[in-house]
Amino acid sequence: MKREPMKDWKTNTTCSDPILYKKLYMNEIWIENNKPSDKLEGVKHNKNKLPMSKIFKQFPRALQAVMLASCYGNHCYKDSDKDWMNFSRVKTGSEGYGDAAIRHILDKQIYGNEDVESGLPHIFHELWDKMAECEIWIKDNEIDIKEFAKEYLNSLSERNK
Repeated sequence: MKREPMKDWKTNTTCSDPILYKKLYMNEIWIENNKPSDKLEGVKHNKNKLPMSKIFKQFPRALQAVMLASCYGNHCYKDSDKDWMNFSRVKTGSEGYGDAAIRHILDKQIYGNEDVESGLPHIFHELWDKMAECEIWIKDNEIDIKEFAKEYLNSLSERNK
């Protein structure tokens, strides 16, 4: 006995394979039932995660200033700083950059705001040196900054209760 092709009532098309028809029809029902709703809101779990975009709002000029110091250093050490990470390979580590920041603080007080070598304000170099010191210190002390931030931010929210 020959079967008549099944007709899809929505599209008015026919399909002679009942298994294929069922798969297509069930898939269509699933899609229809799982469409994104305008009424539903998306979910993003940001609790106890650092709001990184805020740094650009708080310090846009300081970030540009520190990048100028970074560009100067990259230019000075271009043979060993092709990846912009030369600072992380210096043997003096975080202490060396802490010392460099102190030298810029002292030079600013003694000789004025401008660094003679770079032509940039000393404060730009101080900031870069402190960032390098901090980056190396975190790495040397094997601090998982994401986990540390999560715990710290959680403790802040607990203090406010």
